[in-house]
Amino acid sequence: MSLPPPSIPRALAHRFPSLVALAAAALLAACGQQQHGGFQGFPPAQVTTMVVQPRTLPATYEYVGQTAGSKEVEVRARVTGILEKRLFTEGSWVKAGQPLFLIDPKPLQAQAAAAQAEVARVQAQVTQADREVGGAAEHEGVVELHDVRAVVCDDLRVERAASENVSRGMTCP
Repeated sequence: MSLPPPSIPRALAHRFPSLVALAAAALLAACGQQQHGGFQGFPPAQVTTMVVQPRTLPATYEYVGQTAGSKEVEVRARVTGILEKRLFTEGSWVKAGQPLFLIDPKPLQAQAAAAQAEVARVQAQVTQADREVGGAAEHEGVVELHDVRAVVCDDLRVERAASENVSRGMTCP
């Protein structure tokens, strides 16, 4: 029993011989001489070789981290005012007594002038109280003990002592 030949459609029948010839030509072209060398005419690339030999190297480690100081210092000014200039570099060492800031002196000078004026006023009160006590002391022997002048004289002595104490406390060094 033989199989009937496959039927080739008529449209392909007249093209069949040319397809067979084309396939044979492609097969013969593929069987030609091959080129050895990879890059189609370029010379092989230059390479460097070296001999590896074992040796001992010291172990080095690098780590990333953050540090924090063991003591935290807070810097505060003893007086209030406007900062004109910072006299240190951030993160640098400073010594005890080293000035850190320059503060605008004008408000502090005004306060010092007001305090000196108050000292002068109190000293004037002391001088006035001295005069009044001196004048009252002259008449003290003349008046009786329960006289009004004796009470005024005592008040003047107390006022003078108080003014003198205030004056001592306000004196600027």
